[in-house]
Amino acid sequence: MSADITRFLHASDFDLSTPMFGVAGLPTDLRQTMATARYRAAQRVFDVAVSEDVDFVVLSGGILGDIAADSRSAWFFANQCERLSARQTPVYWIEEAGAIAQWADYVPLPSNVYQGDPALGQQFLFETGRRARVRIIAGSDRRRESDDDEATICVLPGGLEDQPLSAAGVDYWALGSRGAPGAVPAACGLAQFAGSPQGRTPSDPGPRGCQLVTIDGEKIVRSNLKTTDVVRWHEERVQVSEDADWDRLCQLLLTRKQHLARLADAEVVMVRWSLYGHGPLWEQLLREELCERLVNTLRDRTNSPGAQIWSLVVEPVPDQEEMDFWKQFEAPFSDAGAERQAHEPLAGPHFPTSIRPRVVREAARVLADQK
Repeated sequence: MSADITRFLHASDFDLSTPMFGVAGLPTDLRQTMATARYRAAQRVFDVAVSEDVDFVVLSGGILGDIAADSRSAWFFANQCERLSARQTPVYWIEEAGAIAQWADYVPLPSNVYQGDPALGQQFLFETGRRARVRIIAGSDRRRESDDDEATICVLPGGLEDQPLSAAGVDYWALGSRGAPGAVPAACGLAQFAGSPQGRTPSDPGPRGCQLVTIDGEKIVRSNLKTTDVVRWHEERVQVSEDADWDRLCQLLLTRKQHLARLADAEVVMVRWSLYGHGPLWEQLLREELCERLVNTLRDRTNSPGAQIWSLVVEPVPDQEEMDFWKQFEAPFSDAGAERQAHEPLAGPHFPTSIRPRVVREAARVLADQK
C-alpha cells in the first residue's frame, strides 16, 4: 500500500447565524439544546481536526450564514481557527464574493486562514512534509493537467450549479451549498458534499458532520463521515400489521424508541414516526386524537440510557396499494380542477395551506368509517 499524500478535513455550511426551527412546545432543556446546537456542532468539526491530526482543513462555503445578523458567528469562527493556528494547521476558506469581506475589518482572522473566491480562482500550495504537495484551487481550473507528485483539490462553495466536474487532474472536489452529505458522479476524482455539521429543521434528517479525506500515493481517495450533530432529525418508519392492537403497537414503538436511544451518537434525536400498513387499527389512527395519544406516550422522559428521544409527530401513511386505490378517484377531480383553473386563473384553493392536511385526514377518517 502506497503512503498517503495527505489527510485533511472537508466541512461546509455551518450557517452559524441561522437558528434551528420547526419545532414547538419543547421542554426548557431541549429548547436550550436547540439554541446552542449549531455552534456546538461547528466546534466539534474543529475538535475532529485536532483529534485526527489532519494536515489542513478545507471549508467550502456557507460558514457564517447571514453575516449581517451579528458578529457572534464571526468571532466564534476566528476563535476556532485560532485553535488550529496553535497547531500550525492551515484552514482554506473558499467562499462566494462578499461573504467574507464584510467582517474582515472588524474580526481579524489568524494567519493560518487562507481565503479564496471561486470567481478569482486562487490556488494554494501545501507541502505535506512527506515529499508531496497538495494544490487547493478556489473554483474549477479547466486547464488543469495531472501531476503525479501533486494532489489537486477543487473547492466549489456554490455546489454543482453551472460547474463541470470533468476537468482532468482533479483528485477531490470539495462541494458546498447543500446540507446533506454525499458523493456525486465525476469524470475524475471523488466529488462530494460535506454537508452541514448540524441539520436545521425536521426536513434535514440523518447524520450530519464533516468528511475526513485521505489521498494516497496512487491518487486513491477515501472519505469517512465524522458525525458532529448535537440534535439529529430522524424519520422512523413502522409497519402496522393488519391484526395489530393498541397495546402491541405501543410496545413496538417504545421498543423502537429505546433502540434509537442506544444507537444514536447525537445527544438528542427528534423523531417523526411514520406508520405504514392497513387494517382496523391503522384506520383508527387516521383519527388525530389517537395519534396525539401515541405522541404523549412516546414523550415520557423517564431516565433511560443513550440519547434523549423527542417525538415530534405520529402520522399514518397509506401503503402503495392504498395510494394506487385512491389515485383512480383523484384523476377525474384533477382534470376538472385543471379545466376550472384554465378559465379562472386567479381561483385559489378551497382550503388554506395551513389547515389542508387536517382536512384531508378528516376526510380519510370519514371514508374509513363508511367502509
